[in-house]
Amino acid sequence: MCGILGHLKFRGEVEALEINKLIASIKHRGPDHQGSWLSKDRKKILINTRLSILDTSKNGNQPFFSKDRRFVIVYNGEIYNFNELKKFLKEFKFKSNTDTEVILYLYIKFREKCLDYLEGMFAFAIYDNLKKELFCARDQFGIKPFYYTNNKHEFFFSSELRSFS
Repeated sequence: MCGILGHLKFRGEVEALEINKLIASIKHRGPDHQGSWLSKDRKKILINTRLSILDTSKNGNQPFFSKDRRFVIVYNGEIYNFNELKKFLKEFKFKSNTDTEVILYLYIKFREKCLDYLEGMFAFAIYDNLKKELFCARDQFGIKPFYYTNNKHEFFFSSELRSFS
């Protein structure tokens, strides 16, 4: 079990104290690593707390970035067919043995159609730094939690409802 969280502010910036509070709200979901990415404009943050299962090395830590750092992903779940999909993505050089990296490269190649290839239980968010777009998805059965709220001031998502307080 891992935890993911994201906060995109349309007004104001993400504050340092807020970052620590957000990480703490999902820390119990992933004791092996806690990571965060804050955009240059300080209006967007993605957080992951990791429970290492597949690739226990640092190469699997999240948030996970594409080689050019255009895309960043936070992910919770398990993709059962990730090894088969990895063979299908020959144009990419993999630095880890994680399903996270497979999802990211599938998204880069197929955008939202990447979901057609995934077999498993998952919730993830990918931010495109060039287009300034966020893509979020979860498995069709909703096995992995993905709670969100959206209003004119912000978009917020988390694996935990307690993160919203």
